[in-house]
Amino acid sequence: MHSSRFAFLCVLLVISLCGCKREEPTSWETDALFPVAYGTLDFWDLIPDSLLEVDSDNVFHLVFEQNLTDFDLDSLVKIPDTTIYKSFSPPLNGGPFILNPGTTVITLDENYTMNLPAAELREIEVKSGRVSFEIRNYMNGQLKVLYNLPGVTKDGVGLTLSSIAPAGTGENPNVQTGEISLDDYHFDLGGLSGFAFNTLAATMLVQVDPAAPVPAEIFGDDSVTIAITFHEPVVRYARGYFGQHVYELSDTINFGSFGAISGGQLDIGAIDFSIDIDNYVGADAQITLNEIRAIHSFTGASLVLASDAIPDVINVTRALDINGWVQPTYNSMALDEQNSNIDEFIEIIPNALGLDVSVVVNPLGDISAGNDFIYPDQPLSAVIRADLPLCLSASGLTISDTLEISNAEAPPASGVLKIYVENGFPFGGVLNLAIVDKSGTILAELAADQALGSGLFQAGSNEVISVNSIIEVELNAEDTQWLQSANRLLVKVEFGTDQGEVVKITPQHFLDIRVVADVTAEVSFN
Repeated sequence: MHSSRFAFLCVLLVISLCGCKREEPTSWETDALFPVAYGTLDFWDLIPDSLLEVDSDNVFHLVFEQNLTDFDLDSLVKIPDTTIYKSFSPPLNGGPFILNPGTTVITLDENYTMNLPAAELREIEVKSGRVSFEIRNYMNGQLKVLYNLPGVTKDGVGLTLSSIAPAGTGENPNVQTGEISLDDYHFDLGGLSGFAFNTLAATMLVQVDPAAPVPAEIFGDDSVTIAITFHEPVVRYARGYFGQHVYELSDTINFGSFGAISGGQLDIGAIDFSIDIDNYVGADAQITLNEIRAIHSFTGASLVLASDAIPDVINVTRALDINGWVQPTYNSMALDEQNSNIDEFIEIIPNALGLDVSVVVNPLGDISAGNDFIYPDQPLSAVIRADLPLCLSASGLTISDTLEISNAEAPPASGVLKIYVENGFPFGGVLNLAIVDKSGTILAELAADQALGSGLFQAGSNEVISVNSIIEVELNAEDTQWLQSANRLLVKVEFGTDQGEVVKITPQHFLDIRVVADVTAEVSFN
């Protein structure tokens, strides 16, 4: 009964509203409180995880390695895809000649020189690859074809390509194909004499198949052709003379460190920094570090590394091969504040290295009498290694990040933007907040140089008691129109330690930010 009365009243209300004509739009003001963005900043966000380690005292270390000689030295011994093509005719004139089963038609011993202009190789071991062959029989007889590469062996057994080729004709040859894996094969490249280089010895035997049902009928101008192709051979080991080569590296290497730190200075203690040269290659070399430049691409700061510990030319002696075990040579140059400007080099907060490096392989020529060697998995490398414990004092250390705006689209409104900050870092600073588009262009400045309290160390530990700050800034209608999901909030915080105090950064240090809009909007409808 009550529900029937309610429905009747609703119908009357709708009829009365429809019967009224409004000459002016109706409007009113409404208050709204909506979240804008949320985010947490810590050193896991500021520095790539691959560069951060945590020690036993729970202190962050920035650890990185950068190869200064990223040269493709194994290109000296790479074997290109190679095809050997040969055509053979019987030592006969005229014909036809009737040859019984088992009769030899062709025998051959020959050298094949491989196209390896970068090196003079005497032997290689192949990790992987394959060899395919195609035999074409233009003779009117069933043939047995054996093509041997006696210098290509596995477990002491030479590689033989064999096939039974049924009879063919000059217009319609019989074609036989096959393929063999080259995994773990050893190549002797000394040729038939054993003293050549880049040369394969080959022998061939063509005979009328002993199991042929009928004799062969052969003319002197008949032939057998063979095409042998080496596919994607990957070298595990090579020996020979690699030649004299000069490699140049002039490049800027971005390694991502401090990508979100856009300004300020650090004073980092206990730097462990070295340039280590490890040579596993059986060849001498000379390395010249023409320039190593620290670059901070956000601030434009840069500095060339200078050190008395780095000679003008670094002479690198060859490694030794002891029955398959490589004894490398080492050269390590430790850099510190006494012999270099490494403090200043690190403290500009680089996120890239500018490199100008040259390497000369075999600067004195073939002093090994053709006995250079290389295992491509064990190269020559000159590596910068750094281990920087983040025990630091900071001045104007500026970190930045962008936060996604959670509100889809806000109506024009004015009011207050409330920024709730929980600072769990052991230093204070100032906060700046702006609205930016996806390209980073600033659309509206919201907060400038707002003070943040410093987290406080608990007595006798590295743990920090976080400090909360609430920042309120005026928000106008134009600002709220930019608060939409297509844009972002750019947060910049400039930190500084008190009077150069050194603090230890741990994974527990963080900055938590919540942004809320408390606005009044005018809503109207006709």
